[in-house]
Amino acid sequence: YVDESQDLTAVDLKALKMMTRRGLVLAGDAGQTIYGVGSPYRRAGIDIAGRTRVLRTSFRTTCPIQEAADRYRALTRREEEEPNPQAFREGPVPELYTAATRDEIDRLLLARVGLFVDTLGYDPENLTVLAPTRGDVARIGQLLTRAGRAVANIHDEAFAFSQTGAVRLSTLHSSKGLDFPVVLLYLPGLPSQGDYDEAAGDTLARNLIYVAMTRAMDNLSVFTMAAPAEKPLADLVAVLADRPPA
Repeated sequence: YVDESQDLTAVDLKALKMMTRRGLVLAGDAGQTIYGVGSPYRRAGIDIAGRTRVLRTSFRTTCPIQEAADRYRALTRREEEEPNPQAFREGPVPELYTAATRDEIDRLLLARVGLFVDTLGYDPENLTVLAPTRGDVARIGQLLTRAGRAVANIHDEAFAFSQTGAVRLSTLHSSKGLDFPVVLLYLPGLPSQGDYDEAAGDTLARNLIYVAMTRAMDNLSVFTMAAPAEKPLADLVAVLADRPPA
C-alpha cells in the first residue's frame, strides 16, 4: 500500500510496478499534488482507468474547514478532477487575520496562541503553526520562545509526536499527510516553486495552500497580508472574507 502516490515520480511508479508480484494499492489525490505537475501515472505508462475507487468522506476535518478549502480549490479545479470529500463533523468557522506588515502578523499570531493556551485551556501540543519556509519556522520559533512558549519543530531529529507541552512548528510541505487539532496557518508570502513556469507554479501554490488548510482537524486560523501580492493568497483572503475574488 502506497499513500500520497500523486507525488511520486514516473520513475518511482515504474520501479514499484516492476517490483510488485501481486497487487499494489496506490492512494492519492490530484488536488494535493505539491511536488510536480501533470499525471505521474500517465508519464509512467500506467493505466489506472477502471481500477479506482473514490473515497468521498473526510474523517479528518470539520464541515466549515472542508467547505472553506473546497471554495478555495473550486476557483481552479479542473472539470475532470474528482469532487472533494465531504466532512460530517461541525465546528468553528475558519478565521482570517490580516495586517499591513509582517511584524503585525507576528503579533496577531502570538495573541492567538495565547488565546488557545491561556484562555481556552488547550494543551500547547494541540497547536501547530504551519509556515512557508524553514526560515519562517525558525522566526516563529524565536518569537514564541521569547514570549515564554515552549516549541517543538517537527524537522528536528529528536522530535516525537509523543512530546507534550510545546507548540508544534512545521513547514507547509512537511505537514503533508499529517493532521493537527488546531492549525495556525502563517502565510506572509509563498515559498518559491523552483523552475516551474507561472501557470504550473500557481497550481502548485494553490495545492499547497489546500493541503495546509485541510491539516486542521478542529480549528483553523489564517494569518496573511491585508493585500497579498500573490494571486493564490489574494484569492484565499477573498474566500475566507466571503467576498468575490478579484
